[in-house]
Amino acid sequence: DAQLAAMEAEVAAFSTGNEGGAADLDDMLTPDPLSPGASDRLLLDLVEDSTTIPDPAPEVPPALATNPEQPAAPELTADAPAEDLADLLQPEPAPAEGVLAESLPPAAPEANKPSPLAATPDKSEAGKKPIISAVPKSGHDPLVGLPPARAPYLKLSQIPVVTKQFGSAEEEAAVGVPSTLVANSTFVAVGTTAGLVLVFDQSYHTLIQTLSLEEASPGQASEAGGPVFSVALYSGTEASLVSSKSKDLVLVGHMMGGVALWDLTDFTLMAVCQAHPQPVMMSGILSTGDSFGSVSRDGLVQHTSFSKKLMGKGLSVKSTVVMPPALEPVLALSVCPERFNLMAVSTSKQTVVYCVDGSTVRPVYRHKLPEGGASAGTGVYHGWYVQTTGVRKERGIKDRIREKLGEVESDGVQPVFAISCGRCLDVVQIVPSDSTRNSFDFIHSLNLAIKMEITSIGWISDRIILVLDSQSRLRVLDPYAGKEVETMDLSAIQIHTQQQLFATKNNNSHSYHNSVCTHGSLVYLLGNKTAHFCQVLSWHERMAGLEEAGNLLGAISLCLQCWQGKAAAVVGLPRNQEDAQAILSEQVHGLLENCFREMAALHGFQNTQTANTAVREAAGLVISCCLCMEQADYLYQHWLPRFVAVAHSRSFLEVLEQFILEKRVPFLTVGVVGSFYETYRDARKIARVEDILQSVPPSKLTSYAVISICKNEKFFKTLTHTYNIALGDYATPLQILLEATFPKQNETPIEESSRHKYTRLALLYLNQVLAGKELVAGDMISEGDLTGIRSQIYEILFVPPSPCPDNTPQVLSFEHLLRFDAKGFFRALTFNQKKVLLLWAGPIAAACSALKIKKLDLSNISLSDDDARGIAEIAKRVQSLEVLVLNNNHIGNSGADFLFKAIDHNPQLYQVELDNNVVGSATYSQIQTKLEQRANAKLMDLPAEDAVETSASL
Repeated sequence: DAQLAAMEAEVAAFSTGNEGGAADLDDMLTPDPLSPGASDRLLLDLVEDSTTIPDPAPEVPPALATNPEQPAAPELTADAPAEDLADLLQPEPAPAEGVLAESLPPAAPEANKPSPLAATPDKSEAGKKPIISAVPKSGHDPLVGLPPARAPYLKLSQIPVVTKQFGSAEEEAAVGVPSTLVANSTFVAVGTTAGLVLVFDQSYHTLIQTLSLEEASPGQASEAGGPVFSVALYSGTEASLVSSKSKDLVLVGHMMGGVALWDLTDFTLMAVCQAHPQPVMMSGILSTGDSFGSVSRDGLVQHTSFSKKLMGKGLSVKSTVVMPPALEPVLALSVCPERFNLMAVSTSKQTVVYCVDGSTVRPVYRHKLPEGGASAGTGVYHGWYVQTTGVRKERGIKDRIREKLGEVESDGVQPVFAISCGRCLDVVQIVPSDSTRNSFDFIHSLNLAIKMEITSIGWISDRIILVLDSQSRLRVLDPYAGKEVETMDLSAIQIHTQQQLFATKNNNSHSYHNSVCTHGSLVYLLGNKTAHFCQVLSWHERMAGLEEAGNLLGAISLCLQCWQGKAAAVVGLPRNQEDAQAILSEQVHGLLENCFREMAALHGFQNTQTANTAVREAAGLVISCCLCMEQADYLYQHWLPRFVAVAHSRSFLEVLEQFILEKRVPFLTVGVVGSFYETYRDARKIARVEDILQSVPPSKLTSYAVISICKNEKFFKTLTHTYNIALGDYATPLQILLEATFPKQNETPIEESSRHKYTRLALLYLNQVLAGKELVAGDMISEGDLTGIRSQIYEILFVPPSPCPDNTPQVLSFEHLLRFDAKGFFRALTFNQKKVLLLWAGPIAAACSALKIKKLDLSNISLSDDDARGIAEIAKRVQSLEVLVLNNNHIGNSGADFLFKAIDHNPQLYQVELDNNVVGSATYSQIQTKLEQRANAKLMDLPAEDAVETSASL
């Protein structure tokens, strides 16, 4: 980063001080061989001649960067501008300003610098766009080498039809000034100061109807009408209880305290009631559609229910006072939008959640506001979201009757309630009871500290909260990931407050309750004379935007982050992880096809350095994506043949080798193993095949192909590992290794050196397996399997095959191990084992006699008394044995007694060393006396000159 900063400063100085120096500027921008811009080309050149790739210089993580700079706010246009997509600092970059004070680290400065993994294009091909490489670095992150998904989350658009209604003085005089806005999945309703409600179609934003209380009921309008202060929409999945024909209702609160209920099916007035003595500031229709909550300027909170009259037409109205006026200023009122009759009311000190059952209203939860409550000028805002935690059941007539009776089973639907006060945001999860309809558990699940004062909140999904702050910035938050993913400046819209229109005198002077509305993935914003909607883009829309901008790698990166669950604020994916991953996988492979075609169009498939580099980059990208999505099968069946068809199988395999050596490839197929073997054998790089086979977990499907290669090329270490892990066979590898230890006639020095290497490997294998460990990985063998494995190995070593017809002496299979390293062979038979030497003393003694061993050094191998007994039996039978060294073991008096008997039985044994054991002095003296007597007798039988020499040696 320091080198890049110095380079950029030098370029800036050059460009300001020289005009017309384009050629020199190009030369200056050409990276040197060690610069980050050229590191990828160096790495790719090393792939062909080296099995390891050096790591590029590590980047400074954003959390450690100093002097963060605030990114520029996006321009207020119909489409949100695309951000810089070349910044590789974070898959999900944190904002520089850091709205979440306790959750977000300080962000790194945004810098337009090249990726350290970006391949440097040739000057002769300046018009061709390089593809960023995905050759693996150290570590196991499948997204290494890919650019981050920096697609915008928000898209701002104006609603022309709504804006047109208030664009001129004549229209303003006719319809008034917009005062409130609300929307749902069907309608957008805008209330005005002229007492009108303009109803627009939500999809096409066309004006459908203008509702006027004065025209529908002039008498009631004069008493309960006036400017519209609040509007609430209801859209049910079934007909409302107050209207058998309509699923859509609108509730309008007027300045004179009246509330009007309209049917949006035929736009008829259903009822008008004088709910409050003062203007109705906030209102909401409950989920059953037969009642509503409202609050007036004086703080009176009422619940009003409608019911059909038994005789005649019309509706009867019944109001219940929930909170009397003048106790505390009421700052917010909201209702749960779906399934549950819950209403939340906030004062300056607390928020109370009420449960409505018919005409009964009772509090079920109280939430104290922080810092003693809301101060003057500070608002309290609510946000509801109903999440489905399970399979949602269809509701029939019987279910609705059971709901009325209070006998309801939980279907996995749970509301989530967010409360903001000042700079604090609390999230409460509401869990309904399984047995009682109106019983809930309230779980305070999250608390966030925001640096700016909140003026509105709204849920988009269970992973996204939109926050509008006091500086008119719309912020996209993922509360559970603790991240702010995007900020948009909305100051140009001039979102109005109720004080600007109606000069409210309560503490909530900056009220945005009726000018900001969230529904689905849209946020509707009401300005002084304009209306806008801001769309939170789904993952597919963000990905399509990156693809249309030509950033295929950014689109792939976004899909992979969503596949891994690392992406924040994801909208539009199924809740089921398998379904979501299937959709993302199909999208990634489509993008990879586009990258493959783009690479072919730019560079072709000629055997040139540029083409080979591009092919390796494409191969690295394809392999990284397939491994990230755990689709190695698709990689081998679909993508490898694509590269073989264009004569670049070697480039593909060399890149795949790097992933294998990084241990990021879970398995290989027989075809891939064969391709590696044939390609590297022809290129005389066969040694690299063993490294590849050792880096992949052995599989039963490829075991016989791997074993065949290992036998041909003498890869005995990989052969034993494949037999042990894939086939569970520990005996066959030992037989193959023992065969490799037999010397050949007319053996060359190279063949002799190789045979010694195989003998050492056989001893190491014998030592590890008999001790209960696998040779390569070191995994422990279970006790149940170890007993049978040891029996098989003892049979291979010590049980001779059928005798030869001509009665010629047979060479036991372990004789070559005994000749090469007797101490290592005995140690393998005694480590963590008992009485093995005693049990197989006959074959071992026969081999020692055949080899005419005179000295047997078994010091420092932790021999016990049982082992000493076996050694004593061997010493009795080996008549050529003269010297036995047993120093630094654990032999006691019991083992020494057996050795004394062996000395007495074998007259050729004249030297036994037992230093640093646990033998008693009496037993040790007895053995030494016996040996001295035998030495003296031997001296007396020799001629004079031989006796002097023998005495000196003794």
